[in-house]
Amino acid sequence: MIHFNPILLFHWLVISLACVVFALVDDKATISAIVFDIYIIALVFSVFFKAKGIGKYFYPSLLIIFTIFSWQFYLYYSKELLNGGEWYAFLRSTRFLFYLLSFIYIGEVVNSNQWGGAVLEFSEYKRFVTRLMALFAIVYLFQMIFIGEYRPKLYSENNYEIPSVLLLILFLLYLDTGSNESKSFPLLGGLLSVLSMSKSGILEAAYVLLMGKNKKVSIKSLVILLASGFFVGAIVLGVFFVRMDGIEIGSLDRVRFLIVFWDLMVDSSFWEIGFGHGAASQLTFSSCMELKYWAAAVSNDYAFCDATVFHSLFLKLAYDFGVMGLMLYLYAWLYFLRRYFGKALGLKLFVVVFVCSLSVSGFSNSIVIWPFFFALVYLRFQSNNSET
Repeated sequence: MIHFNPILLFHWLVISLACVVFALVDDKATISAIVFDIYIIALVFSVFFKAKGIGKYFYPSLLIIFTIFSWQFYLYYSKELLNGGEWYAFLRSTRFLFYLLSFIYIGEVVNSNQWGGAVLEFSEYKRFVTRLMALFAIVYLFQMIFIGEYRPKLYSENNYEIPSVLLLILFLLYLDTGSNESKSFPLLGGLLSVLSMSKSGILEAAYVLLMGKNKKVSIKSLVILLASGFFVGAIVLGVFFVRMDGIEIGSLDRVRFLIVFWDLMVDSSFWEIGFGHGAASQLTFSSCMELKYWAAAVSNDYAFCDATVFHSLFLKLAYDFGVMGLMLYLYAWLYFLRRYFGKALGLKLFVVVFVCSLSVSGFSNSIVIWPFFFALVYLRFQSNNSET
């Protein structure tokens, strides 16, 4: 008799729905984020109705985040909404606060031992990750061989879905305490990242491959890391030149984003550099016209765009919320990841999404970070430990 774990069945339905939505709206690289947003909201409500209590950090976090959101709403309302601004632009620019608060809420419930929900056995989780990676490999190879797609994808653009797979692998490595049954998974994740042709994905996979099972950094691990860095660098450069296809470096999208961002920040006041221009603040007309190809993808009129056009969470947060806001947000994620998953694992998880956030939305996209919520609710970790 075949036994279906209801938890895993639910997650297969979520992933299947994400694939269907992405396939039906193939001109939107992150349309499946809607599915994972609903997934996170569902987990929050599930924990809310079953929780018996909550840890000490949620209410202070709620107060801080609500204050920031309220102030940003006031600024956006007075500067943009009264002049034809869109609600969607504001919500898109502040959703990163929702993800962080949701993560803290679930984490504080689970971390305070006030959550009595069902959890997955290691064998069940390993089976889930194995089959998910097999699905990725099959879809990627099919698209490359039979369709000629040189950047294959499953439920999103691969800059988003590859880090989500690597996060699942890191959880698997941590939970595999003695059998070493999962030692081959980082290599398989690396192969998937190479197939994806995602430069950031390859860097993330290299980090997982080199540091995944290491709890402490030693001289030996540093030597291996440096030696392997040359090999990984060669792969990244190979992917870089293949994707350049004769394009000059100055014409590369990420280079142009950085140049425009730098010009805007140079012309900003000291206060704006430190604390931002405000959520979803409009860029200058000349900046939007310089990036009109990408602005057209994120705005109804490419002559009017906000920092979403930079395709980088770091650049967007630095422009909207300033350098201080960016640093505070990153510190909050690092702190709470280490609080709920332990110092060693939390740091590794942070590094993977940090690299992702350099090129895309990273911490501000549910496609990337849904494994955090999955692990909090359905897996068990030794938090607040002494690992380094």
